[in-house]
Amino acid sequence: MNRRWIESGIIEQLDKRQEQFLNTVQQLISTYYETQTKPLNLTMLARLCRCNHAQALSAIRMLANTISEDESFPFLYYTKTNTKIGFKKRYNIFLNRS
Repeated sequence: MNRRWIESGIIEQLDKRQEQFLNTVQQLISTYYETQTKPLNLTMLARLCRCNHAQALSAIRMLANTISEDESFPFLYYTKTNTKIGFKKRYNIFLNRS
């Protein structure tokens, strides 16, 4: 699967494992927002995916800043809040409904 970075236009080719992980993250986020109304944060996403924060954050950045061939806009967007938990900033993840 190829994904194009929005800002630069560079096309990145993903291997099967990366593609499967991104699809899993997309599915988990969609399922979360079908049942919940409060924003999804990075910690909750990492728990849902059973992965660490770095893996979850890289998937979020990829999904927020790239599009696949059949998409016209990114699947999601995220915001960083000023609230710190320990030394980490809190990330809120939202579906892009455009």
